[in-house]
Amino acid sequence: MQQFRRLCSSSASAAIFTPQSKLREWIRRFEQASVFEPQTSAQLIISHVFGKKMISQLSHEETLMKISAEENARIDKLCSKRLSHIPIQYIIGEWDFRNCSLKMKPPIFIPRPETESLVDLVNLELERSQKLNFRLLEVGCGSGAISLSILREHVEKQEKSTSKPSNQLLEVIAIDVNEEAVNLTKLNSSILHLSNQLTVLNSSVEKFESTRKFDAIVSNPPYIPSTEMNALQKEIINHESSLAFDGGKDGFDVIRQIISFADRSLVKDGWMWMEVDDSHPATIANILPHRYQLDQVERDLFDVERFVKLVKIR
Repeated sequence: MQQFRRLCSSSASAAIFTPQSKLREWIRRFEQASVFEPQTSAQLIISHVFGKKMISQLSHEETLMKISAEENARIDKLCSKRLSHIPIQYIIGEWDFRNCSLKMKPPIFIPRPETESLVDLVNLELERSQKLNFRLLEVGCGSGAISLSILREHVEKQEKSTSKPSNQLLEVIAIDVNEEAVNLTKLNSSILHLSNQLTVLNSSVEKFESTRKFDAIVSNPPYIPSTEMNALQKEIINHESSLAFDGGKDGFDVIRQIISFADRSLVKDGWMWMEVDDSHPATIANILPHRYQLDQVERDLFDVERFVKLVKIR
């Protein structure tokens, strides 16, 4: 926050605003406008204006300090965008995913908390692997959240490990059909100093070709059945790219393409971890070629069956 100014006992003709008063004002206005998560929205925007991640990072004294006209105007400008149901991530231009602070730009898919569990599942597979050179493909990288989290945590584990040092070389290639997503992933990889460890390419999985096979594939593909797209929140329908959500008639369109690609480009005993619609775990075995098996199903943080592991058995 710019230098805080104490509230004086002397009255002034102009209204005096504080972070606390602005927080109350905008929570009320968001509630009246039926904005999703009104309190969290107001807290994140006001924190952002003062250079903080969370409102709790402001001391009690700071929340009672008079703010400048410029700060007041900026709060009102950003909060007015939220009144239009623009996602908070696009308004503040950044979002944290696991241990990565990522830049966000519309209309690129905003990573959700439940997808953090997908990273945990991949990390566990990497820990179990005996391969010294491991080649991983991410299909549909969006902002780069999954690939960058996997890479960063892999590097951190190697640096911290003393009892069992790992010499595993992890090569990650990320693709996305949306060029804007590719550019955003490249930006985030540069900010996180991971550009040399991540290759990002503009391609659909259907058209992607690789001269070398992959050991594994990870993806949070579009999996919402087309008939259910209109039931999504206003923030999603009006602002995020439908490319990241619409999975076709049964939600399997891109998933089928991933399986087809894996058929020719995944090594024997290679695996795929994917986030899927909650209706898919019970039916995905029906679309698998005979060379694949559904090996594992895991639940997300809301206790919904959300992640499937497919293994190429022959």
